[in-house]
Amino acid sequence: MTLHSQRTVISKVRKPEKTPGRLALVSDVHGNLPAFKAVLEDIRKEEADEIWCLGDLVGYGAQPEECVELAREECTV
Repeated sequence: MTLHSQRTVISKVRKPEKTPGRLALVSDVHGNLPAFKAVLEDIRKEEADEIWCLGDLVGYGAQPEECVELAREECTV
């Protein structure tokens, strides 16, 4: 296991080419597909320019594979 300082990790993060106008952040879905779909519907209504998934898509919910597939289709990052 390699440990990195915070500065090293931050320097390796991919930086977007441009900053989106309206950014939606999604996290902690935990395999809950109905909730994830509802959140994405609300995001569409708000007309976000980009959707970033911050993680925890799977875990203990009933539909982890479907959540991952939906995130791949809908999320920019």
